Amino acid sequence: MIETLRKIEIELITDDIAFLTDACEGVACLDLQTRQALNVEIGDAIEIEGSKTTVAVVRDASMYDAGRNIISLDWMTLENAGVRFGKKVKVRKAEPKNAQKVIISALASDIRKYVLKEKTLDELRKKLIWRYVIKGDRILISVSSEDFFIVFRNRPILLITNTHPGGVVYIDGSTEVFINDKMILDH
Repeated sequence: MIETLRKIEIELITDDIAFLTDACEGVACLDLQTRQALNVEIGDAIEIEGSKTTVAVVRDASMYDAGRNIISLDWMTLENAGVRFGKKVKVRKAEPKNAQKVIISALASDIRKYVLKEKTLDELRKKLIWRYVIKGDRILISVSSEDFFIVFRNRPILLITNTHPGGVVYIDGSTEVFINDKMILDH
């Protein structure tokens, strides 16, 4: 008899991320009990489902969050999941695949011409390495180039418009990263 393994899914309440250094980095803070229940370790990827689905990397929660049945997220990850603080989300272990290709678009009217400069593109590619993403995610990437348009605290807001393969992927040094030449206006 063949037994099918079901993904373990837990419902948690969203809370504000405790560490400012993790803000907008696609991080989810979980306590030990929750990590054990999901069979994930620090550094693993998890899917977070609200009205939309996103992906985040697991970090350790503050000792004050232990046993509270919460998931601490930054505002960008909350937006990517389509929820607000204090709302329920479904959380499960992700099974990321290596991204062969990722297409991103800028979310501001004047940013594309700056993103396309080669020096900035190289820096952007380096910042994306080892990042977990899923189609539809908005991400913030710090780049030091003066050629980059300032959108949010010196960080451009970008949209993952497509990945190959689909689903949750991670970007590595072999991933081809493309800037979509179609402008997407922020809404």
